[in-house]
Amino acid sequence: MNQLSNKHEKSLDLYLKTATSIMLIIGITFIAANLRAPLTAVGSLVD
Repeated sequence: MNQLSNKHEKSLDLYLKTATSIMLIIGITFIAANLRAPLTAVGSLVD
């Protein structure tokens, strides 16, 4: 019984690490997409 529980914990841990990594990549991508326009617009305003 303990081996089954230990195996389940390892698969859950792997799933959480994978999900966390994917969410981090998606979050950074969304932030980069939202900041792109304001940062590129500053160049035309500054002499």
